[in-house]
Amino acid sequence: STDGVSTHLIDPATGGAATSAISATVVAPTAMVADALATAVYIMGPVRGLALLEHHGADGLIIAADSTHVMTSGMAKWIEHPVTNVA
Repeated sequence: STDGVSTHLIDPATGGAATSAISATVVAPTAMVADALATAVYIMGPVRGLALLEHHGADGLIIAADSTHVMTSGMAKWIEHPVTNVA
């Protein structure tokens, strides 16, 4: 856990709670695909998660455990006040 906060998502690499991200938002063709990708991205963390989204042609915004933000190149069109990539 991060700062005493736990998650229901398990990182298969460690067997413990996923701690690489605090949020993952994904826009995909269907809700089912968006949900699956968001879960994977949350566990993978910002660097590998962003690569996964780009590979699948989905858009997304990931907030890392240190509160930095990364997003796909196409995500800005989906949000009213886009954040800039910090990491």
